[in-house]
Amino acid sequence: MPANLTEGSAKSNGTGQTLNSPVLCTETVTFTAEVEGEEWGSFYYSFKTEQLITLWVLFVFTIVGNAVVLFSTWRRKRKSRMTFFVTQLAITV
Repeated sequence: MPANLTEGSAKSNGTGQTLNSPVLCTETVTFTAEVEGEEWGSFYYSFKTEQLITLWVLFVFTIVGNAVVLFSTWRRKRKSRMTFFVTQLAITV
């Protein structure tokens, strides 16, 4: 504890009041409460929905595209190292 805030000291705190006892901080504010309060009024709140929709659309296109590649390489009669490589890429992505 700083020396000027010890019990019984009569130092001024800048507002014209003197401190005769230690100051206790009893009110706590959580970070999530502050964020939730500002979230609805934020300008960027609507972008969260657009970002979620965009990510889902990309996810669906990725799954459908890789399924088409897998189906086309599976139906090919002639197998080569390149079709094996493309099939493995489609599986991993």
